[in-house]
Parts: sequence; structure tokens; C-alpha cells
Amino acid sequence: MKESNNSFDTLVKNIDDLLAPCLAQDWPNLPVDRAEGCYVYGRDGRQYLDFLSGFGVCNVGHNHPRIVASARDQIDEGLKIFTEAVLEAQK
Repeated sequence: MKESNNSFDTLVKNIDDLLAPCLAQDWPNLPVDRAEGCYVYGRDGRQYLDFLSGFGVCNVGHNHPRIVASARDQIDEGLKIFTEAVLEAQK
């Protein structure tokens, strides 16, 4: 990438360096605002079926509530353990 700024405009400007050519042609035309289940939603509010989702998304969808809750629980537990370890080390 030519710049270190990670703004949307910078990403679009450098898209050819970041994505496969077939994806680079269409991706800037669909800035995604959010994703739920098997759909992504453009900034214009339109809903699109996500044919390019990753392996995990293919199985459970974007932002599956049980997966999000589990990830949050794990982060909370991990942060608690980390904080306790730091406090113990400082004694």
C-alpha cells in the first residue's frame, strides 16, 4: 500500500494492491455498512446476498447472536484473567 492512512478513500485508492483483480473491479461499488446473516447492507440501505463470505460466515452467517455473545463472554473472561495476572505480578 502506498499510504499508511486506513481511511475508506485510501482503501479504495489502493484496492488493486489489496484484492484479487476480479474482486477489485466491483468492491468499491458496494461500500458495506453492516452485515447480518447471509446478507450485507450497502450504505444506501440496499440488501445484498453475500456470495463472497468466509468459511465461518458460510456456516453461521454474519453477526450470529450466539457467536457474538460467546465471543464477548470469552473476551470478558480473558480480560478478567489478564487483569488479575497483571495485578498479581505487581504485588
